[in-house]
Amino acid sequence: MSARDRGKRRAHGFTLIELLVVVAIISLLMAMLMPSLQRARLQARTVLCSNSIRNLELVAFIYHAENSNRLFSAIRDTLRPGGFYDQWVSPRYDLRDYLRPYVGSWEITSCPVIGSAPMDDPANQRSVLYWSRHYYPGRQYPKFGAPESFEFPTKLSFPVATAFAPSVLPMIQGVAQDNTLFGGEYLFTHGSGRLSNNPINPSNKLLFNRHLGGLRDVTMGFYDGHVETVPADRLDDVGAGRSDHNIRIISLMP
Repeated sequence: MSARDRGKRRAHGFTLIELLVVVAIISLLMAMLMPSLQRARLQARTVLCSNSIRNLELVAFIYHAENSNRLFSAIRDTLRPGGFYDQWVSPRYDLRDYLRPYVGSWEITSCPVIGSAPMDDPANQRSVLYWSRHYYPGRQYPKFGAPESFEFPTKLSFPVATAFAPSVLPMIQGVAQDNTLFGGEYLFTHGSGRLSNNPINPSNKLLFNRHLGGLRDVTMGFYDGHVETVPADRLDDVGAGRSDHNIRIISLMP
């Protein structure tokens, strides 16, 4: 084969070294771009989470206006307004009955950051919002630094003399709690940790971590209607989640 023929053959292909160089360059570019792409995807999901919180707040305000200034029924089948964060004591309670007239899509009842299922998932045995905690009027815990004897307003319209301004008191937020007092772990929706998997309740997805450092931020809506994603370094233990004091809530102190 002449030198001219060898030159023509070389012009139609790449050597192994050239291919390896190209692959190395592409790998380097991917390594540089992946963190940025992951951050962008996480930010997009956090925005979706904020929209879900905002829509849930809007549902609460509309329901409140149309039902004699009451909110969704408390978990013990009473007429006292309460927070719908659990229903183990009242299996008949179905939050969907209250939300259905006001919810256009059940997707607002799922957390896009951790990928939990919406409330209408047929595999759910209990219809509650596992990924978010609510502090509607009528709830007594957590106290957010107020004395034990303090009672929160029973309506969304705060009296002038209340201890908290609507703009600083959280009404709905993503789960962030300390269960370590009885051998558990920290639970939250935004951060890093072991993702729970509950086949009988696909909506019940949370991150578990033995260290609070895994918490990244918490998206929360306030009584004045605004929504904010609060970074972990601004959060505090705001009190017990219930009267037994075993579960401590991590939120924004007013």
